[in-house]
Amino acid sequence: MSMPASNPGFTDRLITLLTERGLRPADLATRAGVSLETVENYLRGTMPDALSLYRIAKALDVTMEWRVAGEEVRVRKEGLH
Repeated sequence: MSMPASNPGFTDRLITLLTERGLRPADLATRAGVSLETVENYLRGTMPDALSLYRIAKALDVTMEWRVAGEEVRVRKEGLH
């Protein structure tokens, strides 16, 4: 069995967002529809799967890109050609 990927920057950003928003891990778990144990694992450095990452990003009102990399991704307004 392989170890889950770790991303300390992700964990730091998650802690920062919870603190800024005055949320407890249990609050995030409820909002994101994941278990408290899952959120606690993320706070210990485990990276979420894509679906959990999406749910957390939506629950915290940030982009998935910011959650993973710490930066916003700009999309061209005129669309892709």
